[in-house]
Amino acid sequence: MSESERSDRVRAIAEGINAMLAFADQQEDFVLAAKVADVQAVFSERYVAVDG
Repeated sequence: MSESERSDRVRAIAEGINAMLAFADQQEDFVLAAKVADVQAVFSERYVAVDG
């Protein structure tokens, strides 16, 4: 996988996580929001920190 493809995938996953957080907020589902925030934290730690 090229660096460009990897960056595109990381960006798409981040956008999906943000959409899930927005949905949980809209539904006032705080349990879902907490779970998605946990996923976001792991994702950020593993991928976003590497990409800068």
